[in-house]
Amino acid sequence: MKFELPLYIFIFTILTQVWGQVAISDLDLLKETREWYNREANKSGSYPFLGKYIDVARQTSSTHQFYRSKFWTPSRITFKGHTYDSLPILYDLDTDILLINYPVSAALNAPAVLEQSQISSFELHDGTFRYHPKGILDSDPGFFEELFAGNNISLIVKRQKSLETTETVNYLQDDKYYILAFQEYKRFRNRSSFFSSFKKYKAQLKRRLKDKKIRALKPREVNDRNLIFLFSETQRLISDE
Repeated sequence: MKFELPLYIFIFTILTQVWGQVAISDLDLLKETREWYNREANKSGSYPFLGKYIDVARQTSSTHQFYRSKFWTPSRITFKGHTYDSLPILYDLDTDILLINYPVSAALNAPAVLEQSQISSFELHDGTFRYHPKGILDSDPGFFEELFAGNNISLIVKRQKSLETTETVNYLQDDKYYILAFQEYKRFRNRSSFFSSFKKYKAQLKRRLKDKKIRALKPREVNDRNLIFLFSETQRLISDE
């Protein structure tokens, strides 16, 4: 069951009970709370909050819907222009929602959802994710992992999991890979779609792949490290011109 707290009550409770060092003498709780938050957000090192609490449904014991781990992981997020370090977060790949483990009081935490469009980026398990307000090609607005970022090209991944219900309930990985080359996006599905984006370097890249003994080029069948190697080599060829 979802529930929302009036924003002015929440801010008043947290700042008076937990982070009392933030001055609230000039705060009118009934007016301009959002503007006050924007001014004060990063002064005390406190948690960001402009959102709501939710229940997190874990529908299976054998798999989970989160990115890499089902446990809260201290990470860095940038929210409304402010960067917060060591926030415990989970990234739900089924709903494309970033959760934070928010302190309700000194002894109690609860999962909370921030305004997702105001989270410009976050770092989790060595991955860097950025919010794309317009989406990419066939993917809706949301978070995308920046697997490789060069001067001219990037490899971007929409991390996804879908719920499959048969005799058992399981979450299945269903990622989408995109090439950003010279400011144009293309879906990266296989060897053909890759080389169609870099025809000029096809011969050299084929030799690189042969040297590394990389045969398959379907993203779901190739280790991400090999894909990063391939894009690094492509960027190097472009830069050497």
